[in-house]
Amino acid sequence: MQLSKNTVGQIKTQAGLEIPSAKLFELPEKVLQFGTGVLLRALPDYFIDKANKQGIFNGRVVVVKSTDSDSSDFDKQDGLYTICVRGVENGKTITIEAKNNSLKNPYIQSATLNGKAFTKNWISYSDLMKGAVIKYQMSDKPNKFRGIAPEDRPYSVSQAVK
Repeated sequence: MQLSKNTVGQIKTQAGLEIPSAKLFELPEKVLQFGTGVLLRALPDYFIDKANKQGIFNGRVVVVKSTDSDSSDFDKQDGLYTICVRGVENGKTITIEAKNNSLKNPYIQSATLNGKAFTKNWISYSDLMKGAVIKYQMSDKPNKFRGIAPEDRPYSVSQAVK
């Protein structure tokens, strides 16, 4: 079945599957998102979905394509896609938890990766492939001392990875 507004109601209920309410399509468009990349689209949309489910945002996302790449599959699905935690390898999963997350608390105060303090502003692919539990403590004020060390900066093609 091709996911679209017309087919959402036809999805059969099963364990671990959340089917969106038809009311979701009536929410006002509040976020303009540029780009159709999977990670850059799914991560903020995941948090918007959580906020909608908690009744603290109540809005939808409008995606603006930033390239001329083919998006016909995306268009056929009315811009819908699924969010899920999926086994990475040998049953390992990635879990992201953001405590105190809300529109009023957009800043990361602290983070842990697999139970250990994590100050980097990026996570390596190899760490994710091992399976990961990422926990963020969110706040209404930025932590100006977190993630400022040179090794905390994201990888750049202009720098060699150490």
